[in-house]
Amino acid sequence: MESTTKNRQPVEALRAMVARAYGPDQVCDAGEDWVSELSDGCFNVAYRIRLRSGAQVVLKIAPPPDVEVMTYERGAMATELAALRLIREHTKVPVPAVDFVDQSHELCEPTTSS
Repeated sequence: MESTTKNRQPVEALRAMVARAYGPDQVCDAGEDWVSELSDGCFNVAYRIRLRSGAQVVLKIAPPPDVEVMTYERGAMATELAALRLIREHTKVPVPAVDFVDQSHELCEPTTSS
């Protein structure tokens, strides 16, 4: 789904993010079929990533900070992470594992969809 909130990133940035989260030895070689966008969502952009080990993970990127969103949507990913943590800690409801969170904004260029 197309949305101005989807902060799509170039392959080089995705490779750097995978290296930061899982280590450089888990980044697949250039040209390999290791990344695909999960396109059903309408707010964040999410990519299915195959690590060199064969494991598959999801890399999720929040909207650029300058994109217009509703007030309650600001910081939505931080809210989602907090909700997952609370559910995991206080219930037996299965939730997805969160392997890594990078809030430094060092690797992710804020871009808007065209």
